[in-house]
Amino acid sequence: MASSDGHRCRYQRPLPLHDANLVVVVMALCECGSHAIIGAVLGTAGTGERTLAADLADKVEPDMLILADAGWYSWELFNSFAATGADLAWRIGASVSVGHLRWLSDGSYLALIFRPRLSADRRVRLVAAARPAGRCPSSWPAWCGSWSTRCPTATPTVS
Repeated sequence: MASSDGHRCRYQRPLPLHDANLVVVVMALCECGSHAIIGAVLGTAGTGERTLAADLADKVEPDMLILADAGWYSWELFNSFAATGADLAWRIGASVSVGHLRWLSDGSYLALIFRPRLSADRRVRLVAAARPAGRCPSSWPAWCGSWSTRCPTATPTVS
C-alpha cells in the first residue's frame, strides 16, 4: 500500500513514517483441505489477532471444525465461536484453569474450562456435577465442552 498521510492515519504502523509501504494485517478463515478462503478481515498493524478473529465468527457454520492455537484463547472469543455450533479444537495456555473430569484410555483426560473469576467453590460444584457422566450435563449450555490432553503437564486442547 502506498504511503500517504491518509493511509498513515487510517493504518497506523509502529515503523518510521518515511517507510514506503504501510502494513495492513489480514486474518483469514481457511478450509484446510482446499485452502479456500471462507472469510477475511483487515486491520492495522496495531490490531490484535483476537480482535480480528472475533470479526470472523459470523463466517463460521455448525458443520465446521475450528482449530486455534493457545495465543487465540480468551473466554469471550471461545464462546463467540462456540455459539456458532461449530466444533472447536483450541489449545489453551497453562494459566487457564480447568477441572479434571476423567482419564481416557490413551492417557489423555477430559476437563471443564471455567469462566474467569468464577469462585473456587462454584468450580468444585461444576466438576462434581459433570464428573459422573464424564461430560457436561445436557441441561448445561450448548457451549459447555470438554478438554483433553495427552500429558497432564501439557497444554490442554478442546475435544
